[in-house]
Amino acid sequence: MRELRRAELTQADNNRAYFEQLSAIGPALAEPELYIYDGYPEGLDWWGIGGAIRLTTGKAEARVIPIQADDLAARIEGKSVMQLFWGPPTRRLTTHIRSPQHPELSRLDMGRFVPFWQLGDGWYQQERGYRWSKPSAWATVRRPAGATRFALKVNIGPAYIEAVKRSQVRVRVDGEDTGTAVFDKQGWQTVGWTVEPKSEGRVRVELEVSPPFRPGAADPRVLGVAVGSIGYPDTPR
Repeated sequence: MRELRRAELTQADNNRAYFEQLSAIGPALAEPELYIYDGYPEGLDWWGIGGAIRLTTGKAEARVIPIQADDLAARIEGKSVMQLFWGPPTRRLTTHIRSPQHPELSRLDMGRFVPFWQLGDGWYQQERGYRWSKPSAWATVRRPAGATRFALKVNIGPAYIEAVKRSQVRVRVDGEDTGTAVFDKQGWQTVGWTVEPKSEGRVRVELEVSPPFRPGAADPRVLGVAVGSIGYPDTPR
């Protein structure tokens, strides 16, 4: 107990904060058909999220899926969906339901809330300031009218660069090659490309990362790159 109590009490406190904030949502929590969770306290895990939602809503068959679920776009199509976003540094739970009042973002900051409807396939849950992609991933962003820059910010960790040595990330926007970035050293890094200014609109952004990164036996995921942000950093006046 002397060795473990601090960590156990911290986890319990975070779990309590999640459950209390979930319970405080009230009747609106029971309205959606589907729940997407994006992050959770370390000691709660996926089964705790599902149990908390079923307990607070009284819906024994509530459908709960992680934001990194395969074919996410297809699974949520035509359904009312609530996104549960947990921010570890702030210990705050925020919820979002897709509506016309939520305009699409032109830059996705993976350290903050990202609307689930802008993340396509190939993404894992948000971590501390970044979100891992799979070797192939896509998302949508709003292209501001006249935007001339597109940027990608990544977090290259020491274990990552030791394993892959040299990472190559290819970026395409609406099927057109935007650029390829090569990373061979660790740390936060931002790469930008000049793009042709066009009219405002919704565009699809695709990432192709090679080689894939396999963290090891304790983490069976096959990863692409840890993305801090992606999209249009400038909005012309």
